[in-house]
Amino acid sequence: MRLFHTPPRPARILTTVGLVTLVLCVSLFLVPVAGAAVPTSAESTTTAATSFIGRGNQVVAVADGLNRAQIVALLTLNYGTAKPSLTGLTFVIDGAAYKLTKAELASITPAAINFTLLADAIFTNAETSPGTSLDANNLIAQMINGTALDKIVATYRDKSQLKAKDISYVYSAKKKGLTYALAKNGLRITNTSGRAALLAALRQFAAQGYQGAVTTASVPRSVTYPTKTTKKQMGKAILVRKSSRKLFLYDKGKVVRTYRVAVGMRGYGTPSGDYYIGTKRPKPTWSNPGSAWAKSMPKSIPPGASNPLGLRAMNLHRAGGGDTGYRIHGTSNIRSIGTAASHGCIRVANGSIVKLYKLTPLKTPVFIR
Repeated sequence: MRLFHTPPRPARILTTVGLVTLVLCVSLFLVPVAGAAVPTSAESTTTAATSFIGRGNQVVAVADGLNRAQIVALLTLNYGTAKPSLTGLTFVIDGAAYKLTKAELASITPAAINFTLLADAIFTNAETSPGTSLDANNLIAQMINGTALDKIVATYRDKSQLKAKDISYVYSAKKKGLTYALAKNGLRITNTSGRAALLAALRQFAAQGYQGAVTTASVPRSVTYPTKTTKKQMGKAILVRKSSRKLFLYDKGKVVRTYRVAVGMRGYGTPSGDYYIGTKRPKPTWSNPGSAWAKSMPKSIPPGASNPLGLRAMNLHRAGGGDTGYRIHGTSNIRSIGTAASHGCIRVANGSIVKLYKLTPLKTPVFIR
């Protein structure tokens, strides 16, 4: 529908397709022209008295014989303004209140409401369903940026969710080894329920004459389920026990390999904590870190058995963070195995690191105690 063409007199009988097309046009508000007048020579009158539901959700009668310009004036009088001012929108999810930011409010609020297109919908309603009220607030609630609305739903869906947790490894100080935490269900709103709640609030905003703040009804969260719930689904994990200079490889909750290792010497201790394998390097190049102990060493050493990182290296990353600078790596210095000899890294004999490397996938959790 073009906003400024000269409209013909409405047909006495409109098809269902015509009505749907007109209502869709009402929703295309992105460049609205509030209260645009239609030339007098082109005016036509309604065929029957009708009504619409407007501000305060009250029924407003439209007398028989009013032309489009008069209905636009009636809409403007009823709503008070064509320029919305949404001062706040509170999204309530399972009883918790989340207030939308100014940018989010602006993204879903049109600069102005096109009463001319809304008047066209009232004309159509008079033609096709005389005596039946048109809910103008429902149409106005649809006059928003749908993409922006979906983005807001996704944002607060994620903010309010309780994530489902898979069965996972945890360290047991009592057992001095790894055990497991049971899987837990999560909670999350659906996109459909979140969108419906926001649209209902925007309908209420229209009923308020496009002014003030609104609050959604509380949207319940649905249960979400973990993907891994049994020990057989747990995969691999590594435990390094510094006191005994040993590395334990777990699979499906059980120790499947044990390796003697070297850990950090005094002043360069291997840090305790929970990490994961963030990078795997099959033929690592050693780069001089610039530390005091490395002053006499070259800038870098290419891959090979004499490389300080050995034949394989696996970088340790912090959970939710980046590379720690520490590695589980190979070494040709077999005499250091079983001692505190490194500068913080965990050394494994070259013959063993090649096997461990093959058995250890990326993202494998690593516990150092």
